[in-house]
Amino acid sequence: MVSLTRLARTIHVTKNFPTVLLSRQNCKRVPVKFRNGFTFHLTWSQFVLLRDNYGTMRDFSIQQISDDLFRMSNDKLDYIGSANDISLILKVKSNFQIEQLGKENFRIKNEKFDLIGSFVTSGLFFLVNEFLKGDYACDCNNMTVLDIGGFQGETAVFFTLMGAKKVIIYEPVAEHHKFILQNVARNNVSAEIHEEGIGEVNEIKAISYETATVGLGFNVVGTKNMLVKIRNVSEVIESSGADIAKLDCEGGEKSLVCVPCSVLRKIRLYMIETHGSSIKKALVQKFLDSGFNLIKDTNGDPCSLVYFERREAFS
Repeated sequence: MVSLTRLARTIHVTKNFPTVLLSRQNCKRVPVKFRNGFTFHLTWSQFVLLRDNYGTMRDFSIQQISDDLFRMSNDKLDYIGSANDISLILKVKSNFQIEQLGKENFRIKNEKFDLIGSFVTSGLFFLVNEFLKGDYACDCNNMTVLDIGGFQGETAVFFTLMGAKKVIIYEPVAEHHKFILQNVARNNVSAEIHEEGIGEVNEIKAISYETATVGLGFNVVGTKNMLVKIRNVSEVIESSGADIAKLDCEGGEKSLVCVPCSVLRKIRLYMIETHGSSIKKALVQKFLDSGFNLIKDTNGDPCSLVYFERREAFS
């Protein structure tokens, strides 16, 4: 069922809303005539992505090239991507200034931060959207944050905005470090940067991939290979002196299951993106057994964000 609010929104933004609503029932692609003059042939899911960002569409010229390929442009941007890509740009544009720097690189800024990064599989825009949603929001005033899976430095900037005095970044993909260095400098982040990932042991590990996206990790399969340096996660936690840890490391989080309880408890708050139900189940049990409370679970599929806070009384 379409909620009354969403039904009203659909009627408000389209000229042919009966046809659009029918597409939800028959799962077919239909012509959608938006009231701002745009006409596309869309599935229901594509329509919802654009409908929910309707207010920002007027800032761009948008053309549909094929079923799921669109070109959007204005005086600062000319990008070709999927409906999901386009919707992310529209969502971010409603809150921030966007400037395209070459084919795949972008600058996103407002009065609080100034980020440069790559759009490869929507990486930069995806993480800024996570910030908008409040993912990883926490009180880290005057605290040290361990940021495992730092990607291009965006979350380090966000933690600094939330008051962190220092961010320790672990990111194994060399290609991302040019952006990390730029972003921590541009935003006055006190950062300690490691070109390493995490695992159960210290090793050099091969990862297969197609492109160095935000989702690059142990679970990815591709035709290319890169060697990355892996550091024992227990050593990382013990040496960090961190108060808070954020892990978004595409499967690497499963190594936490092997960390001794006494080491896990050195950090007060963990925010972990889990990849797969079996990893999530094992981590929940591990942290509960180690004297933590599960304080938040987004219950996503296949990825969830789970938050664990240390119980001070534990034996």
